[in-house]
Amino acid sequence: MSVISISLAQLLPSDANVRKTGGGSLDDLAASIAAHGLLQCLNVRARPGGKYDVVAGGRRLAALKRLVKEKRIAKNFHVPCRVLDEGEDAAEVSLAENQIRQAMHPADQFDAFKGLSDHGMAAADIAARFGVAERTVEQRLKLARVSPVLFDLYRADAMTLEQLMAFTLSDDHARQEAVWQAVSATYDTSARAIRHRLSEDKVAGTDRRARLIGEERFLAAGGTITRDLFAAAEACFFEPPALLDRLVAETLEEASEAVRAEGWAWVEAAERLDRSRYQAVPPTVRDYTEDEQAQVDRLIQEADEIALSGGDDDEETYLALQAQLDALEAACHSFPEEMKASAGAVIHLTADGTLGIERGYRRHEDAEAMSPALLARAVEAKPKPDLSASLLEELTAHRTQAMQAVLARAPSVALDALVHGLALSSLYDRPPLSCLQIAATTRYPLMSSAALAETVAAQALNELRDQWATTLPGDAADLWYWLRQADQAVKLDLLAYLVAETLNAVQSGGRDAAPGAQALHAALGLDMADYWSATAAGYFGRVSKGKVIEALSEAQALVPDADRMTKTVLAGLAEQRIAGTRWLPPVLRCPAAPQDEAVALSEAA
Repeated sequence: MSVISISLAQLLPSDANVRKTGGGSLDDLAASIAAHGLLQCLNVRARPGGKYDVVAGGRRLAALKRLVKEKRIAKNFHVPCRVLDEGEDAAEVSLAENQIRQAMHPADQFDAFKGLSDHGMAAADIAARFGVAERTVEQRLKLARVSPVLFDLYRADAMTLEQLMAFTLSDDHARQEAVWQAVSATYDTSARAIRHRLSEDKVAGTDRRARLIGEERFLAAGGTITRDLFAAAEACFFEPPALLDRLVAETLEEASEAVRAEGWAWVEAAERLDRSRYQAVPPTVRDYTEDEQAQVDRLIQEADEIALSGGDDDEETYLALQAQLDALEAACHSFPEEMKASAGAVIHLTADGTLGIERGYRRHEDAEAMSPALLARAVEAKPKPDLSASLLEELTAHRTQAMQAVLARAPSVALDALVHGLALSSLYDRPPLSCLQIAATTRYPLMSSAALAETVAAQALNELRDQWATTLPGDAADLWYWLRQADQAVKLDLLAYLVAETLNAVQSGGRDAAPGAQALHAALGLDMADYWSATAAGYFGRVSKGKVIEALSEAQALVPDADRMTKTVLAGLAEQRIAGTRWLPPVLRCPAAPQDEAVALSEAA
């Protein structure tokens, strides 16, 4: 065996190399060789003509050739190589090199990156030297700075990488360790549960309060923003919440001062608008002037042309046209001063984090403040309709029938209309009614109880609702245009969420499951053990002693002399013994499909 330096131009890949698949990207290896040189020599066998076959080190050879192509090393770069003796088997050497070596534990890599960072190397420089993205380096440094106690658990494979990622939401080691103890005690050590506990005293960046204030203003006021580097779309959290609430209150008060100057009897500010507390006072309405009507006609024509073109780049222009139309319409509405003297305005936060101003309300407790004469005056100011009610109804019935006939042959538009109707009723605060008689029904009352408020499923649904609240346009009037421009995949994802919101498989009063509930459970392949576990309070303490013993038997967690124990003691012991077994009561088990779906479809055909 000898080690010699061989020109890269003389080295060729060999069929004797046992690694035929894998290897992945060469970015990291090429960057490492460029920064640190070739740290491990190649194993080669001489061939006639002065060439050498590389029997072990094919990925290193490919990385070297890339560096030549990128003109980072010369074509005749000399590579240290171990030349096999005559009797050595090339395939055996290749197998030994690939089989015997052991990959570095990720924890060691995280630690090594931290060491470089602690010695002053910037994340961008580390990324360049090891051929990875700068964000990857930032993620690994964040992981390396988790509590040493928890990091050692990960190193010992007593904690998953996903769990370790969740702990990066806090830099407080004592808090991280306390949360680990807390979730371990509840037997729910999932990354979701860890994130929930670490973020419960923070405000998500998607919250309407955070969107109103913005990161720059919050940081300038002395707040802290924590970023979740491992979220699909980078998430952030504002803390402390008290500071955010103070800034929101100051913003609302500033806006209130400006609205008070308009002469309203009162102005209220709230984070959310509760219209049930008020009664709307209709404004007086005038017709457009000739100039205004001409502007309206022109803007409507331009908006219609954009809507028909369907261009993705026209949304901003379309919304600007709509804003101009809204401004022209608003100019035709006014409130007499005597009406303002007994009515008020409400300033609130919209879902997209902007300020909404609702004028012309009276509180129910001030119902007597407005005289019938004022209300009559407002009603009289409404423009007289051009058509009688009966004719209008008949004409629009003809239109409805024709729309049905065309819509029945336009599935893409039907999908948009369906999602539009469901989204209006589910995701908007008191929106206009959809023309479709479809709406997301109210959730079953028990679904809002404390027992279900903090479950894994509730957290998942809340995250999805927050996600859609920030994705959809803040104004319900813009939803239709947004849907027409959205990708089909996005609409289907939204439809899945909205359909899920309507689901009610609750068996109240001891009734049987609703038709289709069992089949839907089976179609989803839902394993309730991912979302629910039996506890003394939630199950064992509420069934007979025989049922508890039966559950222990099914879970192969028998308790000696169980029949002699009190119900309370047995329930507590059952919770401990069955924890982690994924046992479920029959009502929560996934029903077996009666037959394969493909078979069912073929039989139906």
